[in-house]
Amino acid sequence: MKLNEAQKIAQQYIELFRPHCLRVAVGGSVRREKPEVGDIELVVIPDKYHLEMFILGQKFDIRKNGAKYKQLYLPKEAVQLDLFICTPETWGMNFMIRTGSANYTKSFMSELHRRGFTSKDARLYRYDQLSKEAIGEPLSTPEESSVYITTGIPWKEPRERV
Repeated sequence: MKLNEAQKIAQQYIELFRPHCLRVAVGGSVRREKPEVGDIELVVIPDKYHLEMFILGQKFDIRKNGAKYKQLYLPKEAVQLDLFICTPETWGMNFMIRTGSANYTKSFMSELHRRGFTSKDARLYRYDQLSKEAIGEPLSTPEESSVYITTGIPWKEPRERV
C-alpha cells in the first residue's frame, strides 16, 4: 500500500491503542517513510493488562499472541498489524530495532559488537569479546537516542536507515 494510506491506518490504531498504553509509536517502513508499505508496526508499552484485554475484546484476527509480539490481521484495511510489546527499560532498543530496516539493524548490531556492546532481550550491555557474553548490568536506554549516545554510533534519521 502507499505510504499515505499506511500512515492514516497507523495513526488510527495508535489512537485506538493509546488509552490502553503508557506509550505507543509507529515503527517499520511507515516510520522510515518508504513509498510502499507491506505492514504496519507499532511499538507499545502496555498499561498493565489493559491492552491485552482490549485486544481480546475486539474483532481482530489474532494470528500470533505472544507476550512480546502480537500479529493482528485487519480485514477491513487488508493489512497486517504487528505490535511489539516493550517495557520502559526496553523501549530504546526495541524502537530502534523495530524501525529497521532489517539490513540497517543487522549492520547496527555488528557495529555494537565492534564497539564492545551487545543486546540481550532488548537491553544494551557491555560485551566481553573473549567470552562472547554480555557482562554487568544492563545500560540505561529509555529512548532510542540513548542507544546511539551510549554506544557512540552516529544517529541516522529513520528515512536514512536502509
